[in-house]
Amino acid sequence: MRNIQKLFITVFFGFCGIIGILTLDNDIAKSDIEKRELSVFPDLKLKRLVEDRYLNNITNAFSDQVQFRGAFVQNNFKFLHNILNQNYLNTTVVGKENYLFREPEIISDWSAYETELKKCAELINKEAKKVREMNPDCKFIYINYPRKDLVMQKYLPSTYPSSVNDYKKAISILKRNLSNDVIMIDAYEVFKRAGVQNECYYRSDHHVNEIGQQEIYEELMRVIQKYSKAKIPVYTLNDYNMREVMVAGSFDSQIGNILKNEKPKEFMISSFKKNISFVRYDNGKKKDSRLFKKQNDYLTYMGGDIRETVIKTQNKDLPTVLYTGSSYTNLLETLTVPSVGKMIAVDYRYGQKEKTLPKYIKKYNVDYCILVPNQSDQMFSYEALKTHLGK
Repeated sequence: MRNIQKLFITVFFGFCGIIGILTLDNDIAKSDIEKRELSVFPDLKLKRLVEDRYLNNITNAFSDQVQFRGAFVQNNFKFLHNILNQNYLNTTVVGKENYLFREPEIISDWSAYETELKKCAELINKEAKKVREMNPDCKFIYINYPRKDLVMQKYLPSTYPSSVNDYKKAISILKRNLSNDVIMIDAYEVFKRAGVQNECYYRSDHHVNEIGQQEIYEELMRVIQKYSKAKIPVYTLNDYNMREVMVAGSFDSQIGNILKNEKPKEFMISSFKKNISFVRYDNGKKKDSRLFKKQNDYLTYMGGDIRETVIKTQNKDLPTVLYTGSSYTNLLETLTVPSVGKMIAVDYRYGQKEKTLPKYIKKYNVDYCILVPNQSDQMFSYEALKTHLGK
């Protein structure tokens, strides 16, 4: 019996040692499964071993770089979900019919949150003023998207708390503090009026789908038409060729791709039925003019997140629009292209913040500057707002 114990202990510590050695040799920058950047081991410096921050970096790196981590992430949630009937892992929650959501956002201090909202409004107002000073005819449009759980309540787990009242209270505070230089589109109200609640977000992702973005596009075109002398052409999803697909969303990848073997239940745009002639530049270089790629994720539209895209269409008499935001704008940008003369899209998360919005306004004589600062985990975020305004 004692020999068996010794053998077990030897094998156990030998296995741990091998895993440790393999882990220390890893240098993986990004997790394709979790769709996030990973911590890597810092350079070894003996003098820094007494620093808490240095030791924390090593701990985080070991957690992210541990050998076979990808397989563990994939199988861990399957075990918790299928065997233990747990419907969450870290920040991802599994709802009815396997709709995936971010964990609830709980606002515990409304006084502090109201201060944050007022700071957001002040920052938006300042940028709108700068834009109008650069071009008095340019309209500054702010589009705010709600979190997925606000409008997809049909699929929420029974224990998931509703945040509708919190959103209404927060958006009311924000609207009261916005200046007259800002035209606001509240996507929550747009979805509600259109009756597309429970239809407007992807099952496995935090992004708004084709149904939802079509409604926002049409609302945006109504606003633009109000101030434009030219007749703005507006298209529907019937003007596009669609393909059935099982969308590979970021929420699903974070919990081990539990949906990847399901039959396709959603549709993505594959092409525009009408021939639209345009020239495209990404980060100053002329690129392939395709707006759509045959993929099963959000990279289908605009080729994914790009620092700067400029598209010039054949519609020279139509307005010039500028988008600043994150991946929330990719599909909206795609739908916008046939309805404008020129479309510029900026994602300040990828650097070059010296090119400010007012500079873009001046360079391209922009008629409509459109801000979309949304993230997946918060209704409103001052830090995210700063990022998407190039601050």
